[in-house]
Amino acid sequence: MCRKQLELTVRKSSGDWAYKDLIGINAAHRFEAHRGDIYRITSNGRSKRVIVRGNDEHDATCMDLVLREFFFDNVEMVGKKQEFTMTRSWQLWGMLCFAWNHSDPAYKLSARLGVISLLLGLISSIPSLV
Repeated sequence: MCRKQLELTVRKSSGDWAYKDLIGINAAHRFEAHRGDIYRITSNGRSKRVIVRGNDEHDATCMDLVLREFFFDNVEMVGKKQEFTMTRSWQLWGMLCFAWNHSDPAYKLSARLGVISLLLGLISSIPSLV
């Protein structure tokens, strides 16, 4: 499991990132994280899985309003430095947790329906084994 401490300035992201749980971090701060990887970001005692994207600003991170509201009590953190911990977890589990707790209801619904379908499939296979 890879972990990295970051201190970055918080910036607003573009409007098309709203409700997508995307965070923009410059390549110099992403260590081996590639664009599109899912990481757990922790700040102020709160953590959330997000998709890491690129960012042109060297010492800044871009977040939409939903992520800024989640991490900070004061949404006006734009332009201020903040500490973050970036942790890479097991990919399959991380993807499921990401979709299960996503801000966008479409991601949540599809993940939950997938788990329900898997469980029903397993339950329905029990009589054929007996």
